[in-house]
This record gives sequence, C-alpha cells and structure tokens, in this order.
Amino acid sequence: MDLDEEVVVHDLVNAIIEHSQRARVKAMEMVNDGGDTPPHVAASRGFAKICKWIIGTDKERIYLVSQRNKHGENPLIGAAINWKKQAFAYLSNLSDHNAPLQDLVQDNGDTILHCAIMREYFGFFLIPIFSSFSSLYIFLVDY
Repeated sequence: MDLDEEVVVHDLVNAIIEHSQRARVKAMEMVNDGGDTPPHVAASRGFAKICKWIIGTDKERIYLVSQRNKHGENPLIGAAINWKKQAFAYLSNLSDHNAPLQDLVQDNGDTILHCAIMREYFGFFLIPIFSSFSSLYIFLVDY
C-alpha cells in the first residue's frame, strides 16, 4: 500500500468513527465470510498504522483486539501467523506485552509458538514471544 492509499484508508476510518459517535463502532466489528473484522485484515496484512487508527490513539476501541474469527484467531494471532512483525509488535504493545493467555491461544489450543513452528518462522520472532509474554512461557512450561 502506498502513501496515497494509506491517506484514503485513514480518512475512511476517521469518517466511520466520526459518523458513529459511539464508544463501540459497529462498522469496525463487521465480519467477512471468514469472520475477520477490519483489525484482523489489517493485522494479517501487516498494516500496523491502520491497526492503530482503528484501535485509536487512546485505545478507545481496544476491545477489537480480542475479537476472534471463525478460526479462533484474534488480530494478534493473525499478525503472528502471517509473519507481520510490525503489526504484531504494535498489537502486543497495546497490553504492555502482558496479553492475557486467551489472547495468545487459538480456539483449537494452538499458541502463537505452535503457529510459528508450523510455519517455520524461526529466529528473532520466537525470542520476543518468550521475553514479552511471560504467560505464554509459563503455559508452555506447565504444559
């Protein structure tokens, strides 16, 4: 996505939010056939800026980060399994790298670590998972 397209998306997100005038913005909760909301799509494609615009600079719509699609994935998991490091970093930073365990595990029981191994995403990606998410580390040790 180039800069001109980003500006259009930014303006569209702002227009939707201004039109809604509510704490919960229904347009941001709408799902596609896969159950993905706009934050799912933005995160899985690596658009960290768009995630930030949707969630809000003051985290006004942070509840969107916990919504799951038909595969049991929230936007954080979607960013991780699609190897979108910037979106993953932004979304994990929303919770000060202390995401609740349920946000790190798919409905089928797979963790972000399972997803990384299955897709062979080795290297510096696994290190931030262990250092940033102590709950995941504890979960894996207790497993």
